[in-house]
Amino acid sequence: MIKSNLAENIKKYRKKESLTQVELAEKLDISKHSVISYEKGMTFPSSDILEKMMDLFGVTPNELFFPMNIRNKEITDKEAKIRELEVYRENVLNTVKEIEESASYIEYEQPVFDQEGNIVEYRDIVISSAEQARGVLMDAIDLKNLDTDFLIEIFNMKIYEELKNLTEFD
Repeated sequence: MIKSNLAENIKKYRKKESLTQVELAEKLDISKHSVISYEKGMTFPSSDILEKMMDLFGVTPNELFFPMNIRNKEITDKEAKIRELEVYRENVLNTVKEIEESASYIEYEQPVFDQEGNIVEYRDIVISSAEQARGVLMDAIDLKNLDTDFLIEIFNMKIYEELKNLTEFD
């Protein structure tokens, strides 16, 4: 579900920005084939690529994974923040679960530069599904090099703490 929504949204936002697949690939420093693969839902972008997409398209993680439907009723800032945190937590945890279940690898070539900034070679990079899942969680809570289960526990605690802070003053 997340992967198909993400695939559709990447294509939708690319077209909204009037970009071809080649142009998007150039802006993200990836191959055209990677863009095609993302848009077809065949592979999942790395957290770095997702971040670049959000910056390029000017969208939040929720908008990239699940476009938000805005209701006509008025929502207070606190209610909106609570809803956003709950949806964000669910999206991140679903993304982690989907990545782990897919057991797919991300493979790409990373340029190696000399001291003058010239590309001297490319090295193959392979990122396992466990590393991808950890990356999503680390980006979500700004921690590095921790066990995935521990990161999920910390992530949940952080979201619950934010929710508690928002509801304490009611």
